[in-house]
Amino acid sequence: MGKRRTLCDWSRDRIKNKADELLRIVDQPTFACRKCARVANHAIHLCKPMPLPRKQNLSDAG
Repeated sequence: MGKRRTLCDWSRDRIKNKADELLRIVDQPTFACRKCARVANHAIHLCKPMPLPRKQNLSDAG
């Protein structure tokens, strides 16, 4: 089996042609790529993933 293609490798054409798949991958991002700053729900979709800090509830801030 070949290397899994990450979002970091997606071409502009693939992004345009696979918009539904892209939206499923990024709808609730918890990771960002340190190389290109793309985000994804799971680290497997990025080449150099780092966890994103959790969002603070706005009602808790203050």
